[in-house]
Formats: sequence, C-alpha cells, structure tokens
Amino acid sequence: MPGVSGPLSYDNDGTAHQKVVPLMRLDKLGEPTFVELVSD
Repeated sequence: MPGVSGPLSYDNDGTAHQKVVPLMRLDKLGEPTFVELVSD
C-alpha cells in the first residue's frame, strides 16, 4: 500500500512493518490529533 513515507506493509492484525508511522486520532469535529509514533 503506498503511503506518504513510502510503501507500507501490514500483518493480518494491522501492524505496520519497517516504517515509523504516526498514529493519529480524529476528534468529534474531525480534527486530527497526534497520539504516538508506531514502529516495529
């Protein structure tokens, strides 16, 4: 799957591999909020 940081690879459980991916959350108004950086 193409992503901003390059191709992304996911396990069946949705875990991204070989990339640092910012985990974001949308609030009730649809505004994104940074949660954490996820990497393997």
